[in-house]
Order: sequence, then C-alpha cells, then structure tokens
Amino acid sequence: DACSTAMVEEALSQELQLYFEKVTSAVLQASPHLLSAALQSLRSDPGLQALLPYLTQFVTDEVKRSLKDLNVLNALLSMTSALLSNPQLHVEPRLHQLMPAIITCMVGRKLCKSSFDPHWALRDRAAELLTFIVGRYASSYVTLQPRITSTLLYAFLDPERPLTTHYGAIVGLNALGPQTVSKMILPNVSAYAGLMDLDGVTVVDVGGKRIIGQLQTGAVAPVTAKDGLKEDEVEGCRVDRSVATLKEVWKEPSQVKRFEATRVRG
Repeated sequence: DACSTAMVEEALSQELQLYFEKVTSAVLQASPHLLSAALQSLRSDPGLQALLPYLTQFVTDEVKRSLKDLNVLNALLSMTSALLSNPQLHVEPRLHQLMPAIITCMVGRKLCKSSFDPHWALRDRAAELLTFIVGRYASSYVTLQPRITSTLLYAFLDPERPLTTHYGAIVGLNALGPQTVSKMILPNVSAYAGLMDLDGVTVVDVGGKRIIGQLQTGAVAPVTAKDGLKEDEVEGCRVDRSVATLKEVWKEPSQVKRFEATRVRG
C-alpha cells in the first residue's frame, strides 16, 4: 500500500523500511517459502518494536482490502500470530488495532469468492488466536474480554446476519471459555434454534450443521473455576429468550463498547 509505505519511509531507518517492504510483500504474495521465512523472522527478531505500529496498521488495512481473498486473510492471521508470539515485542498497546481485524476474520459475511472455499477454517483459526490473546492479556487489559464478548454476542443474536457470521460468533464465544458459553450462549440456544427454523435452516445445510456442532461443543464443555467472566462484566448483553425478541432489532448495550468488525455486503 503506497500510503503505508510513505509513512514508513518518513519515520524509520532505511534498514527497517526494507524489512517492512520484504515482510509485507511476502504476506501478500502466494509464495509459501517467502511467507514462512517472513513469519519466522516476525516470531523471533528482537529489533521490531519501532516497526510494530506500522505492521499492525498493515494488518488492519489489508484485512479490509482483502475481504474475499482467503489466501491473504490466512496469511494476515499468520502474521498476527507471529507478532503476538515474539517475546521481545510489547504488543498490548496495539491490540485495539488487531482485534477488529481478527474479529472480521471470524464474523465477516463473506470471506472468500466461493462458498465452497474453506472459509470455515479461517474462522476457526481466528477463534484460536482469540483464545491465545485473551489468555495472555485479559488480566492486564480488563476491558478486553467484555468488549470481545459484547461484539460476538451482538453478531450471534442479530437475525439479519447470515449463518456464516453466526457461526463465527459462536466459535468465538466458545473460544472465550465455558463460563462465557454458559452465560451468553446456552440461555439463548432454544430461541436461536427457533429462529433457524423460521428461516428454513436445516441440519442438511453446511452452515446449519456447523453451527449445531459448535453449539453442542459449547454445551458439553466443563466449567472450571478459572474460566471467570463475571455476569456484570457484560452488562446489558443478557437478552430475552423468546424468538420474537430475537426477531426485533438488537439494541446495542450502551455500557459496553464493542470492537467493530469490518462489515461487507454481498
């Protein structure tokens, strides 16, 4: 991206500029060898802190630009995972940039050109990354899990969203742990099942089968003492269980900010 490159050139040394260009080019190209080398460097290089704001902005911009390009979206998730895995990087101040991109890869309406492409796996990968982020940063970033929960619950209970978005929201909520599932998903399963019936969704549908599988996964997961989302941490997100309520326009809770996933039509 010309704008990102110009920003890097103004603020960074020539060596870091060249590094940025090589890494971002490898992420956008379809070369497994180049991508693997770039990711290994991002995981281990100790001198990338000055470059971190530009790398996280690159992820944010390219997720928006690459919706429906499954290969690029997967590469961007891998890049994000590599940055988070680098023990020398202080990533926490940049989570506000990364979270919308990760959530978009979970709940985006359409993340590939064909419905037969493996976009479900991308959503699963994003949820796994979410588990890692919450496990590492939730204790020091106290609003992180409530904001994620609010965002995903909003997507799950919005009857205007497609099954792909509902699936991503459910797999994301499952990734937050059994306590979140028991407080946010299970009380609404019956109403959601009724909503699926009204819309003519059956277990024969690929999306329907995957959603039912995720709901079953969440239902049988054991709740442990360490899976702690307090009920008042997501104030305003508990909803009426009736199908009629889910058919109404969902009112965003005023007390809890959400991470904004990129919306795309089509």
